[in-house]
Amino acid sequence: MELFYLIYMSRAARKMRSADLDELMDWCVSRNRSLDVTGMLLFVEERNALNSWGRFVQVLEGPEETVRNLYNSIRKDSRHREVTELFTYTVGRRNFPDWSMGFKRLAREELPPEVANWFDPENFPRAAESGRLNIPLTYLHSFYDLYRTS
Repeated sequence: MELFYLIYMSRAARKMRSADLDELMDWCVSRNRSLDVTGMLLFVEERNALNSWGRFVQVLEGPEETVRNLYNSIRKDSRHREVTELFTYTVGRRNFPDWSMGFKRLAREELPPEVANWFDPENFPRAAESGRLNIPLTYLHSFYDLYRTS
């Protein structure tokens, strides 16, 4: 079966406390299981003069129509603003097969310097040419490699 994945970025519309993120993850895991969607959500806390609330970067993978419908509902979710689609690809197999939704929360200072600049959509690495490494997906997948249970 051919699968589809989509990576998007958004700003948190309000301060996201740990309890808010836990509630969001519980909802995502339940919803994604029912939709046969897998993926990874990264929340990066930002502390600057403009916004101390943070950004989300998420990869969703599954049947194309399902992923696109899910993304459209995320765009309408009041927890997000400035939702920006970054990549879409068709793939032969899942990158996150065991995770209905993996999650990692980081402070921007914890990010490697080459990744920290991504959290401005204009600096996010553009789609890779066919056959080349997709750096953002590789970074998100690194959490899967570190935290999945065997």
